[in-house]
Amino acid sequence: MNCYVFRIFIFLLIFSPLAFGTVEPWSLGVMEFLSLLSLALFLYWKRREREPSLYDAPGLVPLSLFLVYVLLQLVPLPPGVLRIVSPGTYALYKETLWAADPLAWGSVSIQKKATLSEFFRLASYGAFYILTVQLLAKKELLKKTVGIVAVFSAALAFFGIVQHFLWNNKIYWIRELTMGGGPFGPYVNRNHYAGFIDMVLPLVVCLFIYYRPRYFFNVSLRDRAVEVFSNPRTNQHVLLGFSAVLLATSVFLSLSKGGIISLCLSMVFLAGMIRNKAKEGKGWILVAFILTIVFYSAGWFGWDKIFSRFAALRDVQGGIAELRLGIWRDSLGLLKDFPVTGTGLGSYLRIYPRYRSISAEGIVDHAHNDYLELISEGGGVAVLLFGWFVAAVFHGAYKGFRRRRDRYAVFLFFGAVSGIVSMLIHSLTDFNLHIGANGLYFFFLLGLAVSAANTRTRDGLNDTFLEKARSRMSKWLICPAAVVFIMYAAFGAGAVAARFSMLPGRGMDEGLQMSAGERVRLRNTACRASVCDPMEAGYPYAAAAAEWAMAHMQEAVEQSVKAVRLDPVNAEYLQVLGLRLAKSGGADRAPGLLLSGIRCDRMNPGMYRRYALWLIAKGDKERAVEYLRTAVALEPLKTRKYVTSLVLYGWTDNEIRGILPDMAKPHLLFADYLDKTRREEMAAEEYRNAVDYIKREKGSLTSSPYYQAYGFFIKKGMYDDALTVMRRAEEALPNDAGVRVTLAETYEKAGIFYRAVEEYEKALVLDPGNDRARKKLDALKQ
Repeated sequence: MNCYVFRIFIFLLIFSPLAFGTVEPWSLGVMEFLSLLSLALFLYWKRREREPSLYDAPGLVPLSLFLVYVLLQLVPLPPGVLRIVSPGTYALYKETLWAADPLAWGSVSIQKKATLSEFFRLASYGAFYILTVQLLAKKELLKKTVGIVAVFSAALAFFGIVQHFLWNNKIYWIRELTMGGGPFGPYVNRNHYAGFIDMVLPLVVCLFIYYRPRYFFNVSLRDRAVEVFSNPRTNQHVLLGFSAVLLATSVFLSLSKGGIISLCLSMVFLAGMIRNKAKEGKGWILVAFILTIVFYSAGWFGWDKIFSRFAALRDVQGGIAELRLGIWRDSLGLLKDFPVTGTGLGSYLRIYPRYRSISAEGIVDHAHNDYLELISEGGGVAVLLFGWFVAAVFHGAYKGFRRRRDRYAVFLFFGAVSGIVSMLIHSLTDFNLHIGANGLYFFFLLGLAVSAANTRTRDGLNDTFLEKARSRMSKWLICPAAVVFIMYAAFGAGAVAARFSMLPGRGMDEGLQMSAGERVRLRNTACRASVCDPMEAGYPYAAAAAEWAMAHMQEAVEQSVKAVRLDPVNAEYLQVLGLRLAKSGGADRAPGLLLSGIRCDRMNPGMYRRYALWLIAKGDKERAVEYLRTAVALEPLKTRKYVTSLVLYGWTDNEIRGILPDMAKPHLLFADYLDKTRREEMAAEEYRNAVDYIKREKGSLTSSPYYQAYGFFIKKGMYDDALTVMRRAEEALPNDAGVRVTLAETYEKAGIFYRAVEEYEKALVLDPGNDRARKKLDALKQ
């Protein structure tokens, strides 16, 4: 049985990085299932032994408490108790959950399914940590595992480099990216690849130092050469050194800023430990040697791209152009509202839109800082428990390390600790610990540090310094391990069965596009899926859509309320429930739910638009204008869509102009609409307004909006306005030769030739090769 468990253990170490970093549901499911299964099998096998030999694993108590705390976040609490436990969650539920269902109990977690998924992920990591400590207490398994990890990581780095230079936009040259990303090697994201390599690199470097051959230098040069090439450790030393260079070079080629910084800092940390703690204080020179070779290797491939990546941190104004800073700033507001218990592990994707201030496209599913995300989701309690666990592991490992004299154990400990430190550094700027493979390797390195500090590698001695814990640990560990495994099997099987039935998240109006029979099938399959996966809110939401399409209003409202109970801060669910209540006898609750949807997703223009259209339908134009202005400001490129909708509602041009924010693009698009509908005077006014707004806007300035306004005025023969526009463009973009040429041509059309000559000459100073300006200038002079 032990050999089968070890094979699963090694399989997970190899499979997890290869399966795209274990970020997809299927690969994450395989990793979690096998990790929990292997621990359950190992404990069962140990229980059947007459004298079970489980060892005390440092940090087991805080790890268990941390997992129990995650489960407690799922427990429904009455409002009075929740108000004491988590005032922020209580205040949130007042406008969401209890607006939909006043009698519902609420949990600390605002998204129960996500929190339960996080529990199983963390439990699988914990199982792998325990398994690492137990299995690697045997010196044969310890050395075999370390050797396999070193060889595998080198092969992975080699593959990553080859794929980088033979890239065809597909991972493994066969798997297309469906959701974007910046891939490297088998990973979808280069930063996560760099995080993985940064963890295993110190291990390979330490093996490289350990296998350094020892020579006698009081012999002739010929004898030294013979000794070098005949020493069996020479080959291992050279291969490990080459592997270390390969690993580090691949991080530089990945262009991961956080990966490059954490690599350098972890190598400095490793060199410092070797110099201060190892018997061979000069081993740090080999670390410096490896880094030097790596810098030359990266330079051979070219430093330009690397420098460009770091230079991109600053914008043209000299400020820091990093989206992460905006996310971190928003997360601080989240921490103020949920400082103690958080919002439930795994809920960051759902709670962040309530605090979002950045207007970039795309969702933000992680904080790009594991520490911020942990305290946001788990509060101070989770931070204390997880910090206690990591500190307990370090303390337990260091206690064993202090009495070690074995070189292999010492360097192995240095490598494991440096890999952990590298991940702790990288976690400041990314979410590596939420990536399946990287989280697994982090817990593996924690277990490896314990094993390196305690496992004896010499023959004739006891296997490990760790104390046996057969009377304490084996009895109480096997029961919760079995329970968690059974829970996970049931949870996973239900989710898979439900997914095979249908996909969650069907749209509100989708049922209206179906036949009567299709609507019935949609409702029935959604209800069956909801039974199989009772924590997924998308299934009752889909059932509600079908019921609403069949004019079963009361049933649709009930299913919508159920969806909100499962996902109480989902802005879409809240607003749809509000609209359905407004049409089915609950009009007094509709405005609150519609506004709650806006507050829960403050940068989503659809939420503002839906509420504004509801206000228009009720005849409240004045309040609708405010929300329409916000919606247009959030998606200015869709101004035409808003204009068309309001025209159909019978709004006048002046009323439509009232919803336009003080931004150039909406006014330009509205002016274009007015021009096409032959309201030239008002169109000219809107183009002038747009030009006034251009320079006020933040971000990079381009000439395109100026040319749009200029084109209108030139076409209408309004040369004075055209000159005004291009003068503004010249002031805003003084180094743009094309703007000066256009300004000169406008002067020429207006008959102001001396000014045209001046502008052509200035354009040639900026761009001496501009043939258009030179020809125009020569023609004017003739």
